[in-house]
Amino acid sequence: MRPAAFAPQLKRDPLGRTIVKAKVIAKVLFATTLVSEFTAAIGLGISLVSRDMRIWPPPGKQSWQQYYILIPTFTAMASAVPLGIFDWSTFVVDHWSRFLVGGAAAVAGLSFALWGTRSLSLHTSLGLKGKLVTAGAYRCSRNPQYVGYTAAFLGYALFCNSVMTLMAATVGGLLFLVAPFTEEPWLRERFGPSYDEYAEEVPRFLGACPTLTRIRSRGAA
Repeated sequence: MRPAAFAPQLKRDPLGRTIVKAKVIAKVLFATTLVSEFTAAIGLGISLVSRDMRIWPPPGKQSWQQYYILIPTFTAMASAVPLGIFDWSTFVVDHWSRFLVGGAAAVAGLSFALWGTRSLSLHTSLGLKGKLVTAGAYRCSRNPQYVGYTAAFLGYALFCNSVMTLMAATVGGLLFLVAPFTEEPWLRERFGPSYDEYAEEVPRFLGACPTLTRIRSRGAA
């Protein structure tokens, strides 16, 4: 008798069913994000330990190595945005100040990352060859896109007060912080002393922006 009595109650409770559906969608998005991040982590790990088997940076455009890193990276980033909505307010920071702090971090981080993309060009940002850029956002950080996206997603997680988004953003941030160590040997191979001089002036992640008179664009396309 209890299941039969419970069935009409479900029909009269569309809000309850909506909440259940939201939780299911959140779990699917969370799993998608973590699987994508784990896939990218394998590629970065291989690149760290073996120069001959290096996956990132990729050897060329439309190579399997490029797709192996970029597809899961973009999938994880795209999944994390709706994850914050479907997992809304499941963490402990249930205070209005989270909108100010998290929103400011998300906007500042995203702006810094997009400034980095504009400074470097989208072509080179996808792991393809280009000149050594030391102007724009690259005066303040050797990896402004990684720093910016890390701050943006952590800020977004705080804004949404989402425990799943925070976990996904933390894992993604760790990958963004590891990625430069796979790129620096490749950059030194390509640009030699020019990159060493640039690395002496500008921190790996974030610091005061030196003036353009102190650092100059070096290298050739």
